[in-house]
Amino acid sequence: MTFDPAALLAGQSFTVKGAGDDPAVDSDGDPVTGATDPIVLGPNSQDLNIDQGIVQAYTSVLLHKVVVDPTPSVPGRATEFPVTLTCTPAGSATPIVNEVVLSISGEEVTVDDIPVGAMCSVNETDANGAAVTIAPASPFVIGDTEPVSITVTNTYQPGLTSVDLRKVVLDPTPAATGRATEFPGHAVLCPARRRGSHRLPGRAGHRRHRRQRPGIYLGSTCSVTEDDTNGAQVTIDPEGDFVVGTEGVAVTVTNTYQAVLSSIELHKVIVDPNPADEHGDAETFPVTLTCTAPGSDEPVTVEVELPRDGTVITLTDVPVGTVCTAEETDTDGGVSSIDPAGEFVVGEQVVAITVTNTFPPPPPVTPSPSSSEQPPTSVTPTSPVSSTVSVTPTQGTAPVVPAPNPPKGTAGGGLAHTGVSLATWLTVAALLLGLGGAVMLQARRPRKSGLHS
Repeated sequence: MTFDPAALLAGQSFTVKGAGDDPAVDSDGDPVTGATDPIVLGPNSQDLNIDQGIVQAYTSVLLHKVVVDPTPSVPGRATEFPVTLTCTPAGSATPIVNEVVLSISGEEVTVDDIPVGAMCSVNETDANGAAVTIAPASPFVIGDTEPVSITVTNTYQPGLTSVDLRKVVLDPTPAATGRATEFPGHAVLCPARRRGSHRLPGRAGHRRHRRQRPGIYLGSTCSVTEDDTNGAQVTIDPEGDFVVGTEGVAVTVTNTYQAVLSSIELHKVIVDPNPADEHGDAETFPVTLTCTAPGSDEPVTVEVELPRDGTVITLTDVPVGTVCTAEETDTDGGVSSIDPAGEFVVGEQVVAITVTNTFPPPPPVTPSPSSSEQPPTSVTPTSPVSSTVSVTPTQGTAPVVPAPNPPKGTAGGGLAHTGVSLATWLTVAALLLGLGGAVMLQARRPRKSGLHS
């Protein structure tokens, strides 16, 4: 028998391991007496009855999975991936196919009995939507008996969602000085993404304003802060850290202002040229204030009695921006005028309301001639005469001297003050703002009985 080493394929070698030491023993490789049909042994096996032959070397292929997924909480992410290892031995047209499953855990899978010299390739049959890279790249040749390590990497695109920022401003007195119309510096903090800062509009009342922060990695843990609250109390819902799911998260940032309160002062001025007459003798005069608080459509009615002597009645705790009108419901025969007339808006300074009642002057007194005196038919002056006409009022009347009008806003000397504490005014306004209910608030003083401060 002759042996040609050049005829060996990659991974093959010639051996006479089973020939023994006695050359007289027939050999399977003898040209005359040897075997005529191929004798094939399986991998890693031997048969001592075979004197010599060609040996095929084998090795192993080691496969493991790497998953790169910035948002593993995306629904439908796979945990197992099917992979096929196909190797065709040198000199053969029949491939050896091995199907394995690789786990996201990265556990290594070993495929044995791969012929040295085989041409192999690895293919992932279901990548679950991820991009796949295989190293070393396929195809590759099994060069020796050292095991070959193959890494199959799946890289997912991040699943993105959003944080929806909503601004709510609760302000019972939006007309107060310095109220903000925009609130800058709403920060959405998510460790997987950069800091996002947003300016949210926020105007008076209960209207909502919103702005969306897209590009948030699904499953991120985020939080929202507000850098400048414009002096308002801020609440954020949800508070603290929250996880952003597939539907995103709506975050409501509420700024609640304290009400800015003011006052209304009312006093009575009497203009009466004939104070001794029967008319205009009431001690108090009823005045009705009808006011609508900011943000409400329901008016509040307040009734007060203004003393004749000009004592100031003060309504306290009136929300700034409240719109009011004043009406005198019983003038006691006088002509009423109110300053300011019509609607007025309560500002941060005290609003002074003057209610003036003007009574008519007494009728003029006409002197009547005496019946015993007749005017002369003719007058012959003999010397200069000085004549004085005396007017005598009829019985029951007296000379009338109109009293000077007191300066507006005074009665006698200074005005006395008495207060109607409307501590519930703000509560009423809050109810109106929150519930839209109509509340009738009255502060009455008995007529002709005086006021007690």
